Amino acid sequence: MHSILLVSPCFPPVNTPDMHRLRLSIPFLKDYGISYDVLAVEPAWIEASTDPVLEEHVHFEHVHHVKAFSTKVTRKFGLGNLGYRSVLQLRKAGNRLLKQKNYDLIYFSTTAFPVMTLGRYWKKRFGLPFVIDMQDPWRNDFYLSKPRKERPPKFFIAHRLNSILERRTMKAVDGIVSVSAKYPEVLQERYNRRIPHAVIPFSASERDFELLRQIKLKNTVFRKDDSSIYAVYTGALTPGMTETMRFLLKQFRQLSEATDLKIKLVFVGTSYGKGVEEAYRVRPMAAELGMEDMVLEHPERVGYFETLQILREADLIIFPGSVDPGYTASKVFPYILSRKPLFVLSNSSSSVAEIVERSKAGRVICFRDMEDLLSREGEVYESLLALLMNLPDEMQIDMQAFEAYTERTMVRKQIGFFRELLSENRK
Repeated sequence: MHSILLVSPCFPPVNTPDMHRLRLSIPFLKDYGISYDVLAVEPAWIEASTDPVLEEHVHFEHVHHVKAFSTKVTRKFGLGNLGYRSVLQLRKAGNRLLKQKNYDLIYFSTTAFPVMTLGRYWKKRFGLPFVIDMQDPWRNDFYLSKPRKERPPKFFIAHRLNSILERRTMKAVDGIVSVSAKYPEVLQERYNRRIPHAVIPFSASERDFELLRQIKLKNTVFRKDDSSIYAVYTGALTPGMTETMRFLLKQFRQLSEATDLKIKLVFVGTSYGKGVEEAYRVRPMAAELGMEDMVLEHPERVGYFETLQILREADLIIFPGSVDPGYTASKVFPYILSRKPLFVLSNSSSSVAEIVERSKAGRVICFRDMEDLLSREGEVYESLLALLMNLPDEMQIDMQAFEAYTERTMVRKQIGFFRELLSENRK
C-alpha cells in the first residue's frame, strides 16, 4: 500500500473550485490501495464561503487543519493571497507528519501556488518526490500584452514573484498532473526540462446529483416564469472570455429582436471581486449593448450544490469559450450531468468541444481565435436559433462515452501516474 500526503489549503466545506479534484478522488483511494493524509487550512482563515451541503453531508477522515495569518494584518502590507498567509503553518504541520509517517509521495492540488514551493523544501529535507496539480497557470503571461489599464492591481509584482517561485519549483518537481495539455507543454519549454506529466481533467460525479435530489435545495438566485427561456452560465468569467461573451450576448440580442422568444440570461458566480460594482463582469457589457432587461448577473459565488440546482432549473446552459487555447473548463462536467441542453463556443485547442460532442450533450461551434469566431457569426446565430426553437427538456447523454470523465476513471489515471513515477524513482 502506498501512502500520500495531500496538500490542499482549501478543502471541504470551503467552497472553492480547486478543492474538487481531491474531494472527488479521496473516496476511491482505498480501492486502489492508497492511504492518505490531507493538509488544509481551517475554513475560518480563508476568504471564501463554506458550502452548507458539504458541511452537513460530506466528511473526510485524516484531515489536518492549520491556521493562517489574518488578512486584517497582512492586508496592511498589501497581502491577501492564502498561499503566502499559510505557507509557514503548512510547512510546520507537514514537517510533523513527515517525521511521524512513512509517505511515498506528496501531492499538491491547489491554486494557492506559493504553497507548492514546499515540495522543493520537503524533497530536499525528507527525500520524497512531489507532484503538482496544475489547474491554472502559476506564472500567467496573459496580461503582458495588455494595456496597463486592463491589468490587475499589483500585476508586475505578482508576476515577478510568481516567475521566481515557479522557476525554483519546476526545476525540482517530479511530475505534473494538468487539466490541460498546454500547461506542461509551456512549462517544459520555459525551463528546458522534460517533466513527467499526465493530462487529467477534473471529473464529474453522479453522486452529487443524487444527493441534490435527496436534499431538495432551493435556488436563491432567480425564480422562473413559464413564459421565458432561461439560459444560464455558472462560473467565473476569465479574462480570455470577455470578448467571446460579448459576442454571445450580441447573438442573443439579435434573436430577441428577430423572434417572439422571451429570453432571460442568468450569470452566477462570475467574479472574485469583493466590491459590488467592480464584481460585475457581464452587466456592463449588457448595458453597452442595450440589453440590461435580458440579463441577470449574480457575481458572487453560491454554494456548489446550489450551483447544481441552478443548472437543473435552467432551460439552456451556455458556455462562451475562451481565446486562451490552454483553457479547459472543469465546469463542463456538471453542465453535462445536469442533462440540460448545452450551447458551447469552444477554442479549437480546448478539450471542451470533444467532451461535449462525445457525450452528446449539446451543440458546439469551434473557433481558432476571435477573428475566426467573428467570421462564423451567421453559423452561431442559426445554430442557436435552431436549438432555442426546439429545446429538449433533458438531453439523452451518452453515459458510455461519459464514463471516461467520471471520478473513478480520473482517480485511476492519477494513481497510475503516481505509481509510474514511484517506479521510476526506485530505479
